[in-house]
Amino acid sequence: MPVIFLHKRSFAQRPSYAPPIYTGAQLIEAALLDLKFRMADACDIDALAQLRWNLCTDDQVSDAIAQQHFAAQFRTALSDINDQSLQVHLVAELNDMIISVMSIVRVHKIPAPDELDGEWGYLTNVYTRMEWRNHGIGQQLLEYAKQWATATGLELMAVWPSDRSFPFYQRGGFQRAPDPLVWKPVDAK
Repeated sequence: MPVIFLHKRSFAQRPSYAPPIYTGAQLIEAALLDLKFRMADACDIDALAQLRWNLCTDDQVSDAIAQQHFAAQFRTALSDINDQSLQVHLVAELNDMIISVMSIVRVHKIPAPDELDGEWGYLTNVYTRMEWRNHGIGQQLLEYAKQWATATGLELMAVWPSDRSFPFYQRGGFQRAPDPLVWKPVDAK
């Protein structure tokens, strides 16, 4: 296994110092110390478009023209990304690169006498770059999303997981609920 130096230092200044040596998983763990979680903003739209494209195409290489068209439509759709009243996009960032995203669509409930401004969240667009999967980044971002939802006062967050992602959400505290009923038109996908 190759040896990788993570830190470059001048040994002339500190002759007795040997830099830490990281290999494999240790290198990833060290890199993850610089991981940041935050709300996406307008500067992130192109990166979010790329992540969304990767999610929807299962990380397969595909038509560049179609991808450019999609990115343009995505930029238009998220042109008001800083208005977080309808949706928010939470990201994990490492060395100025977005490596994971989760979006929450805010569903505002019709006012009731005992709850004038209730809302719940629909968690969607959950994606981590392939090379950063299985390192706990998604779970940490999910925890960040749950903290945001709690601070915002969301009644609940709902997600429609794939069979493959179901254990991920269970580990994050999600559980099946009997309440929702779903109707789909006959021609729906």
